[in-house]
Amino acid sequence: MFERIRQSVLALGEGAGALFPFAAPFLACAPVFLFLVWFVLCLCSRRVRKGSKSAYLFVCDFFLLLFAALALFSPDALAAVAVALAVRALCTGLYGILCLFGRAPAQVPQAKQAPLPPPSVSPSPLPSAEEKPRLVRCFPQGGEVVVGEDVRLGHIFSVLEKLRSLPLAAGDRLESEKYADLLNVYRTKGNLCAEEARSLNDILASLLKMLAKYDA
Repeated sequence: MFERIRQSVLALGEGAGALFPFAAPFLACAPVFLFLVWFVLCLCSRRVRKGSKSAYLFVCDFFLLLFAALALFSPDALAAVAVALAVRALCTGLYGILCLFGRAPAQVPQAKQAPLPPPSVSPSPLPSAEEKPRLVRCFPQGGEVVVGEDVRLGHIFSVLEKLRSLPLAAGDRLESEKYADLLNVYRTKGNLCAEEARSLNDILASLLKMLAKYDA
């Protein structure tokens, strides 16, 4: 039985040895052909270009193992093994070329800028406890006006008294009382500034306007 198996193996080996001269060129050139196909796919397909290329080595190893198995039954087995090793080295180089497609472009690291120091804020000088701010009293332009019991003030009071004798509305009566208080202050003060003198003219104009409304 073992003899029969041995004879079958020898017959198979002789058949493989006879097949080797025809299969050897295809098996040796298959990795190069596979590289060309894979190269074109990398150019055309982004998915293949970004994918893993390790399957290329697996397929190449399969062809080379088949090449070596057939070469064992060939009379030129030593030369066939040398060819297989050379093709395997070529496959490694072709695999490196395919891997170039998957590399991302190297990014140049940007130099980090040092943070700028915060602007220095000089503390504002505190006011001295000994120094006191000067009080400045501002007066409108023009000298003082001596009012006293002059004709203008007497005329304003006469208009005011005439208004009080009329049946004034509540708002007008309140306004006339306000003017009366202010006129009493001016009469008591005597010396008025230019602003207060102008205020007398405004009061007289308002009272005359109010009087004209009720006289009509």
